[in-house]
Amino acid sequence: MTMHSEELAVSFECKGELLQGIMHCHPAAKHGVIIVVGGPQTRHGSHRSFVQLARELNKKQINVLRFDYRGAGDSSGIIQPFTETVNDIASAVVFFKEMYPDIEYLSLWGLCDAASAIAMYLEHAPNKISQVTLVNPWVKSRAIEAKTYIKFYYVQRLLSLSFWKKLFLGRVNVKQSAADIAQFQQNAQQTSTNNFVDSMYSGLRGFKGNIDIILSENDLTAQEFSQLIQSNASWKKLDFHSLVLVKEANHTLASPNWKNQLANLSINAIISS
Repeated sequence: MTMHSEELAVSFECKGELLQGIMHCHPAAKHGVIIVVGGPQTRHGSHRSFVQLARELNKKQINVLRFDYRGAGDSSGIIQPFTETVNDIASAVVFFKEMYPDIEYLSLWGLCDAASAIAMYLEHAPNKISQVTLVNPWVKSRAIEAKTYIKFYYVQRLLSLSFWKKLFLGRVNVKQSAADIAQFQQNAQQTSTNNFVDSMYSGLRGFKGNIDIILSENDLTAQEFSQLIQSNASWKKLDFHSLVLVKEANHTLASPNWKNQLANLSINAIISS
């Protein structure tokens, strides 16, 4: 007898507001995933990427919930700063577990500031989740941004033949470029006071499940995260289950090829939890 998947419209409460979502159900599922949206986004994702990802996961006998935050898409309320969406995630986790109490493994999946929100959520509820997939986590600060620009932009520019051609032809404003580099170097020396990044670190450090990282090669947000985990003594100590770079991919992994890679990497990460 063939077991059929289905997609159900669902709703659940968060702080007195009604959140709307879609549950992708498979009768043989042992794994569950909640796709957390980045802002400003809805449960469909950029170029319907979350819809496509959820359906690919569901084909592998994984139940998937994607939903709209308060104030976004079809959900009621006022749009929240991403640092406040931890409450939305917590409500989604409670709802998922109530709907599927027999699910053995529950994962969270997020792109950009959704990945950051997931890490912050773990600070408060690390034992409710088995695994997290974080795609291009957002860790922006002036210091990290400056270090990233120096490493990935200015160094590459100095190694570029086209830059030297422009320089010899007088098409480069040397004075302005020098001032920009000096400012970035000054910013790079600043001590980070970015509380949300500290909260992310605290959540990831205390998490006992698998942490799987997916980064896009052609993305400043991913490069800033790479800079953080390479240069920060505390972040260096975090134990990631996997860290994969998708060659040439942009921030949202927009092409069909990148989407396929993202789906396969996500499936492998989730089922290995």
